[in-house]
Amino acid sequence: MEKIIYWVLLIALIVITMGINAHHTHNMVYIHSLILITIMVVISMVSFIAILYCVMAFIFDS
Repeated sequence: MEKIIYWVLLIALIVITMGINAHHTHNMVYIHSLILITIMVVISMVSFIAILYCVMAFIFDS
């Protein structure tokens, strides 16, 4: 449930920001930054899972 709230807040923040600054910048900047943030989060999650797997394997192999 908490993840849903965070996603709703993130989407609302993006929409509000795009609405306020639409006449100042090109909209593709926001799409590009959203894609970059998504890629960074995915890479972070994968590295966290890999490190967690290594730590758990080390703990349970001992």
